This record gives sequence, structure tokens and C-alpha cells, in this order.
Amino acid sequence: MTQQFSLFVGTFTTLLAIINPFEVLPVYLMMLSGKDDAAHRSVARRSCLYALLLCFFFLVFGALLLRLFDVP
Repeated sequence: MTQQFSLFVGTFTTLLAIINPFEVLPVYLMMLSGKDDAAHRSVARRSCLYALLLCFFFLVFGALLLRLFDVP
């Protein structure tokens, strides 16, 4: 169980560093200033969906891309 937890923490912190939601938050708020709550929710849902699809893409094709670029 300790190895799985360590892998989870390592993966989570790596994704957090790559996606960096704290840096993107001001841009998100500036773009949607003056919009209603429905617009905020819609943009947030689409953003999360796109991020999830991107993660699934690299989950499925990541090893192939690494082999393609000769990364061990």
C-alpha cells in the first residue's frame, strides 16, 4: 500500500506542477469578469473536460510517444 500511495503522490504533484491551476486562475477570472455564474460553470466544465481528455490521451498514447522520440 505504501508503494501505491507514493506513486499516487508523485503523479499528483507532477500533474499539479504541469497544469499549474494557481497561475491560470487569474487569467480565468479576468476573461470571465462581468459574466454570470452559468458562464463560469460552463467554462470550468469545458476546461476540466479538455484537461481530462488530454490526460487520457497521454495515458493511452504516452508510451508510444516516448518510444517515437527515443526516450527511455
